[in-house]
Amino acid sequence: MMLRGDVKQTTQILRRNLKHIRTWLEEEQALSSGHRSAVSEKLKEIEGSMKNGAKLGEKAPEAKPKE
Repeated sequence: MMLRGDVKQTTQILRRNLKHIRTWLEEEQALSSGHRSAVSEKLKEIEGSMKNGAKLGEKAPEAKPKE
């Protein structure tokens, strides 16, 4: 039989664990979305350089401003 104090203690532990898990998930989600955005930016940069005629490893030629 669980006493009232045991129930309160268990509830506190479960709430604390839930906060930790929620924090971990938010951190993981932030890291993965940050990684995804960095990867997508790099892909866009590579695609842009390929469209401008640059070879792999070279910088894309600067676009001339339109007058």
